[in-house]
Amino acid sequence: MQPGEQTQTVNVTETVPLIETSNAELGGTLQNQIINDLPLNGRNFQNLLDLRPGVTKYPGNSGWTQSTNGLRPHDNMFLVEGINSNDPWMAQSVMNAVMAAGDAGTMLPIDAISEFKTNQNPRAEFGWKPGAVVNVGVKSGTNAIHGTAYAYGRTDAWDAADFFAPKSPLSLEQYGASVGGHFIKDKFFYFGNFESQMYEVGNSVSHKTPITAPGVGPAANNLVGACNLARTAGTLTALSAQLAGLSSTCAPLSNAPGLFPVNNGSSGVFIDTSLASTNTIYAGVGKLDYRLNDKHSFNGLFFLSPGEGVFVDNPTAQFNQNSLTNQSARSQVLSGNWIYVPSSTVVNNFRVGYSKYKQVFASNDASQDPANYSYNGNTYHLYTGQTNPNYFGLPALTFQGGYNLVLGAGWPKTVGPNTVTQFTESVSIQKGTHGLKFGGEFLINHSLNNVTANTKGPLRFSNLQSFFSGTPNRALFTAGDLARDLTDKGIGFFAQDDWRVMPRLTLNLGLRYELTTVLTEANNKIGNFIPSQGGLLQAGSSKLGGVFNGDHNNFAPRLGFAYDIGGNGKTVIRGGAGIYFEQGSFDSFMAVGNLLGLRTVPTG
Repeated sequence: MQPGEQTQTVNVTETVPLIETSNAELGGTLQNQIINDLPLNGRNFQNLLDLRPGVTKYPGNSGWTQSTNGLRPHDNMFLVEGINSNDPWMAQSVMNAVMAAGDAGTMLPIDAISEFKTNQNPRAEFGWKPGAVVNVGVKSGTNAIHGTAYAYGRTDAWDAADFFAPKSPLSLEQYGASVGGHFIKDKFFYFGNFESQMYEVGNSVSHKTPITAPGVGPAANNLVGACNLARTAGTLTALSAQLAGLSSTCAPLSNAPGLFPVNNGSSGVFIDTSLASTNTIYAGVGKLDYRLNDKHSFNGLFFLSPGEGVFVDNPTAQFNQNSLTNQSARSQVLSGNWIYVPSSTVVNNFRVGYSKYKQVFASNDASQDPANYSYNGNTYHLYTGQTNPNYFGLPALTFQGGYNLVLGAGWPKTVGPNTVTQFTESVSIQKGTHGLKFGGEFLINHSLNNVTANTKGPLRFSNLQSFFSGTPNRALFTAGDLARDLTDKGIGFFAQDDWRVMPRLTLNLGLRYELTTVLTEANNKIGNFIPSQGGLLQAGSSKLGGVFNGDHNNFAPRLGFAYDIGGNGKTVIRGGAGIYFEQGSFDSFMAVGNLLGLRTVPTG
């Protein structure tokens, strides 16, 4: 008689504890199922950050609005698979990059996210920023093929029209798919996700503009009337009349209606517009995992997301397509990870990452020289003195007196390509009641940028008559070489001990050292103001080497505790303190708005 086969089944189940009992960190983790189930406009995971303790958003909830415990939005740290994904210029995530309008210019598909975690008061392993550390994990393949496919849409076809304003266009499309599986069972896995978003969103706005019909309304609010006031005073300029579509005698030109919007005065001094913002984003992410043996495993990640669109980013003043903003963005991330487990108590982790980001903001007419400017089939000649093609386009002409319109636009702004190269090494050791971790990291931050203000020569007029007289009350112009090639480096070392003093009490003890080098410009096109050395000095000169002194004593201790009162994981008292240093973003040194930053030197 043959013996029967003996089988034994062991079922192992694990539940995530509702309360963390072993550290003093604040924050928490959101898994993929929760991310997908919650209403998420734009499918942007960063819109869920304010569900974590201490994270809030400024009113409006656009870019640069996520604040942790009252700190600036620049103070948050974004990681993907442990790799730095902060753009060095603007200190925002390159995965879901903020834009001047809209939600995001690039995106990491939420179906590719396994989970994301926020840490506040983090261990010594994390540094460079004092705000929340946002670490995003990407899914991996498994032995079983799994995937998703999805499509969402919305259209204005059934929307009711507003009796008092034109119907605003509205179209939203989001679609994508993901798949994961194995090349070699139990050893080699793959995962990929593609997503696209396309939208068109209109905005009905009522503008106060000058009346273009002759003899309608007060002369001060009528183009022909204001023109005649200037002509009678002997101050009429031919260029102003031409831009308004009028002859030298202030008569309307039928073949050249001018740059102003048509307003026949039937509705007073107001006209209605409904311009649309359009945007298209593509995103793809791929991940490979390879398990060589019980001791060695590897994974690699590639992410690419381009996006572009035309935006109404100043809706109360913009009224034609030429003045709208043409935005584009492109993000790339490449990372690799090697995990070495020499024993059951030691884990070594080596990571390398490279991220690249570029964004361009320009007006729709950026290719046109204002000296020969085409509009509505006619050519106008506004000689601004700007000869650099990078700064072409009609300059912004604004009018006081309550008018809600702008002729022209204020961009351009070019940021990037910006890159971050990172190397990280850490060793984790479990020794009795001590969970030890040691490591270091090296960062290279680099930014090519041409961020400008006033390069087109914007003008402002107190009223229509001063416009026809050619006498602005404000005129701005910026000249010189504004492009900068910036670099700094970061070096960090840390040691961490999570010591379980008693079954209910854990101490988190850590020490970190950080060094951020003084930023440099490839051609020394930065400077500083040092009165004792004679005032404004350029980097690399005999009196000024670096633009400021380095800071070499950034030791950052961390201390925390977690006490499980009842020993059952239901009630925990935790507390902690630490010193944190900030690796400043390049835009804070360059002061792009008021032109008083380190890039503004007399020789520039």
